[in-house]
Amino acid sequence: MNVLDRFELIQLHDQFLRRISIDVENHICRLEFDCAWILNDPPQSMFDCQVCFKPATLEFTGLSAVRFPEGYTLNAQVADSASKLTERPDQVCFSVDLMGGRGDEFMRTIEIIAKDFSLSGTVVEFPPTDS
Repeated sequence: MNVLDRFELIQLHDQFLRRISIDVENHICRLEFDCAWILNDPPQSMFDCQVCFKPATLEFTGLSAVRFPEGYTLNAQVADSASKLTERPDQVCFSVDLMGGRGDEFMRTIEIIAKDFSLSGTVVEFPPTDS
């Protein structure tokens, strides 16, 4: 399965971004979320998952850029995520749309240009239940 297809199976909708870290020396960007899951292939619904992580770390490797096209505000809730090929055949543009600001700042996008990604964290029962 290629990188684009694998990223399509990552479910981040309505989760909260907790931390962004960039390791310049090793060309890695990490996004830490309160929760994320990997959907079955093909998914029967947005809750048809293989595994759920709480918390979850999405790590991008082979990093070449991190962009905030509209500027950055402290929006934390994920509205959507996507991936597409770039002009370079070995690079993918991963994007995460965040919501939570006011007015013109309500929606903001993070674009991460990298070669690959992985999702990891603590495996929990789905749907996650807080006690």
